[in-house]
Amino acid sequence: MAAEGARILADMNEERTVPSGMAIDSKKANADDDDDAEGAAAEIARVRKLGYNADDYEIDTVEFENCVHETVYPKGYDRQPHFKRPKVKPKQYAFTLDKFQDRAVYCIEKDESVLVAAHTSAGKTAIAEYAIAKSLKNQ
Repeated sequence: MAAEGARILADMNEERTVPSGMAIDSKKANADDDDDAEGAAAEIARVRKLGYNADDYEIDTVEFENCVHETVYPKGYDRQPHFKRPKVKPKQYAFTLDKFQDRAVYCIEKDESVLVAAHTSAGKTAIAEYAIAKSLKNQ
């Protein structure tokens, strides 16, 4: 997902996307196409106002058997390469975390923001519980 967002930003920077003032020929496009083009143009204009530039970020992607972990960092961000996980965890589980859960918990331990996209019943709540436990213990 992060890579897709970066690709969209890169496309916008290269002016390959629909300009915000694009005129739509209603004779050639149906109503759905008009709505899609207008929505895309509005979204592009909104992102441009925010000042995002794809060249300002670095993206790392690591693929595992059951998940893809993408990280997006501003250039020059200290990634804490020698970070050691805490010996005493704020939340213990009676089960082994899946790889995506473990990677998300690792990011929480490093005080990084996390976005988890997984299907229903995958175990996203365990990650949220860990983040809550960490915040309550002020770690």
